[in-house]
Amino acid sequence: MLFPVIFCANRAIIVFFPKNHNEVCSKFMKLSLPLTVILPCCFTFFMIPAVGHCTQLTAPYPMGAVISISRNVNKNYKAELSLTITMISLFVPFFINAVIAVLALRNPSLIGYILSIRPIFIDTATVFEPWAFYYTHPMFKRYKRKTTVSSSPIAMVVSSSGHSR
Repeated sequence: MLFPVIFCANRAIIVFFPKNHNEVCSKFMKLSLPLTVILPCCFTFFMIPAVGHCTQLTAPYPMGAVISISRNVNKNYKAELSLTITMISLFVPFFINAVIAVLALRNPSLIGYILSIRPIFIDTATVFEPWAFYYTHPMFKRYKRKTTVSSSPIAMVVSSSGHSR
């Protein structure tokens, strides 16, 4: 996920620092490229002791082919649907690029307009996938909390129902 951000930041550096963009880009890359290795390790180290089951596959697979199966049997279909929607959203930028290429080839007089809007559509690719994941995955859903307050002459009782995060 960091490479598209680095790519867009480098493009912005070239635009905003036209005289010394080589110097700024080199400093930025010296900082950002090690982060692309360190950050994923920091966020996934807890998965190392995960429980799983490894089984050797039979024909038609070659000798030595294995499959790793997670032991979690509770399937979350909302999460699977979210990942499906996210994967479909990956094709949106490719589709837009294909439409732009066909328009440019069929009508060369539009090339000036197409070249001006193409970078915007390419940069939207870095936005569509995280949005599709965030807005559809159940992990990011907020549960509504229902709170009732009842009072009596002796004491006030507050009860809450529902899931809270």
